[in-house]
Amino acid sequence: MRKGAIFMDILIALFLLGLGTITVFPILNTSFKGFSLAGRKAEMVYAAETVAETIMANRDELEDLFIQLEEHGEVDVTDLLTDNFSKYKCQIINTEDNEYLWNIKIIVNYNGKESISDVELQASIPKK
Repeated sequence: MRKGAIFMDILIALFLLGLGTITVFPILNTSFKGFSLAGRKAEMVYAAETVAETIMANRDELEDLFIQLEEHGEVDVTDLLTDNFSKYKCQIINTEDNEYLWNIKIIVNYNGKESISDVELQASIPKK
């Protein structure tokens, strides 16, 4: 008679263990996706900052970029990103006409299959 009670105890323990596992796995999956999204967003911000710093540091060499920006109001600058950022598309938009400063918005898009919102960075660059 005791053998049947032990069997039932084992079944109930397995049921509770399975129920706990079924509850915990979706929570872990969601948290891992959140960490991945946060890492991707941080990388996108870093890419935008890299473009802004590259433009400021190499201003004389990128004179064509400023000419295009003045003529069209926006420029695709994905080629300024290094190979580490090949999965991103980067665009610069001239947000305000000012005789002393370029007020620009740098927009970084993710080209992957995940749906991630764009990262925007605003910067001001002195005109010559």
